[in-house]
Amino acid sequence: MTEFGALRLAFPAGRSSLAQAILTAQSDEAINFRSFQDAGLLSRSFKTGETIFKHADPMAELYCVESGRLGLYRGDRQLLVVGPNGIFGEMSSIENELSDATSIAETDVTLAAVSQKGFVLH
Repeated sequence: MTEFGALRLAFPAGRSSLAQAILTAQSDEAINFRSFQDAGLLSRSFKTGETIFKHADPMAELYCVESGRLGLYRGDRQLLVVGPNGIFGEMSSIENELSDATSIAETDVTLAAVSQKGFVLH
């Protein structure tokens, strides 16, 4: 079991390094994306201008940016730019909600996607 504030995450066998990678991603340390590969998760790549997900899409994954940069938009307004080691989509994925923004690749971007099956909430 990994604790992060009031949120406790229990990862299936072999996923504890993945949990640590996700939860420390916004610290000064870089994410070890090899832990994603070791846990059997694949990277997804998008070309500049491609839509990763749209506003109101079901969110079944959280994403960690391996390389590149993407923007999160509501309508024409840019809410946030996410670059390497950034995490997004975590709250919608955890709470099984629809996306409240559209995500578009600002540059060629590679993401590590963690599905709801990749973690279990307790």
